[in-house]
This record gives sequence, C-alpha cells and structure tokens, in this order.
Amino acid sequence: MDNKQQLLNRILEGRYLTPVFQPIVSLVDGKTYGYEALSRISQKELEMNIEEMFQTAFKHNKSWELETLCRVKALEHSIHMERGKKLFLNVNCNIIYDNAFREGFTKAYLQKFGLSSNDIIF
Repeated sequence: MDNKQQLLNRILEGRYLTPVFQPIVSLVDGKTYGYEALSRISQKELEMNIEEMFQTAFKHNKSWELETLCRVKALEHSIHMERGKKLFLNVNCNIIYDNAFREGFTKAYLQKFGLSSNDIIF
C-alpha cells in the first residue's frame, strides 16, 4: 500500500475532513447568493493535496466513500448557514463508476438535517 493510499484510508476512517464555505456573491447587487462547500483535511499530520486525495480515491475505488464523507460533512455544517442561501456542492463526476455509488443518498441527508432541495446546487 502506497503512502497516499494510507493517508486517504486514515482520513476516511477518522472522518478527518471539515467543510469550509466560500461565499458566492451576486454581481447584480453584491449580496451573498450562496456558498460553495469545499473540503479540507482537519488533521495536520494527514496533510495531502486535495486534488491528489480525489485522484487517490479514484485509483483505489474509494471515490464514493470520499464523496459521501465530503457531502455529509458539508450538509451537516450547512445547517448553521443563513436559511434561503444556496449551497453549491462539487461533485466528482467519476463517482458513478464507483461500485458503492447510491442514488438518493443526498435526499436522505437533506431530510435528516431539515434542508431544502431547492437550496442545493450541484
């Protein structure tokens, strides 16, 4: 097992990701329209480039596991955002090829956290 794979496994097992929210501002009125959820590794000793993390996940058939963790963390933390703001979630287009991919996953978590699907943009 290579070092990147070991780091990824530790990140996934410990759920060591935290979302940060990048404001998306309207050019029409300068107001915040929504937020883009970005994932960051929360343990300094597990530091790796985010793009490498997604590439490693794809290489080792863990794209869906990583995508799931990123999405759940983003939705969970978004409940503290101002209601009515859009939440932009990045989607790794390769997840549909992962054997663990599950349709309807996001909808279940929206219900769990009391979020509206009208406010989610992929």
